[in-house]
Amino acid sequence: MNIMKWFKVNNIENGVYAISEPYHWEKARSYLFVGKDKAILVDTGTGLCPLKPITDMLTELPITVILTHCHWDHISSINSFNEVYIHLKEESWLKNGLPLSIESIRNTISSGGYDSDKCPNFDLNKYTVPTKDSFHILKGGEIMSNGVHELEVIHTPGHSPGSIALYEKILDILVTGDLLYKGTIYANYPSTDPEQLYKSYLLIKNYQPKWVYPGHNDDMIGGSLIMEGSELLEKLDSLGKLKHGTGNYHSEHISFKF
Repeated sequence: MNIMKWFKVNNIENGVYAISEPYHWEKARSYLFVGKDKAILVDTGTGLCPLKPITDMLTELPITVILTHCHWDHISSINSFNEVYIHLKEESWLKNGLPLSIESIRNTISSGGYDSDKCPNFDLNKYTVPTKDSFHILKGGEIMSNGVHELEVIHTPGHSPGSIALYEKILDILVTGDLLYKGTIYANYPSTDPEQLYKSYLLIKNYQPKWVYPGHNDDMIGGSLIMEGSELLEKLDSLGKLKHGTGNYHSEHISFKF
């Protein structure tokens, strides 16, 4: 199977790659930062097609994985890598599995469609969310370095309890996972928290990055979208709408589902 049929690789900066999965409806993104002594991989994708052959093509350096959060579409190739970091708040999810039935996850995988011709070896009925026994814990505030890039870990709960963002000062970019991207940002599940999501936007607004590397849909977007999302959340907070079940709310590029 030609894995390049499933993945698209974009060399965003010298040694920084966006790895996208355009043929699944969620259009997940992973990011590889190639350094001097090792590479840092942020998230490992949906698992519909193995990610490791792609990273092997891009670097021969050992790879450290940092997970922005523990949802299935960001962790499904974790067992191809030895060194994995996750926030403390999602330690139990990575070790014991997500608090969702496998049926509901399989339904999510298929609900928006995917091109099975591009991943012919994937069997939805056999898919399980991977778990991992050995990994490292993040608490926020750490600096993860590969000898070239220094990624500051920022705890940004809301979409999930242990969601993190990563700020790289030299490139002036923020990797946001599912905290921020163009499209619908979900904070309607029991494990989400709309009020925490708003606080996380207020936190990342302080960084004012030029660019954002989001978890879905685009390889990079302008940092001004942080302000767009913050302003909408501020309005919803003033209306008492930061609660589950209140509805869907839209700005020009972002919507929030509570």
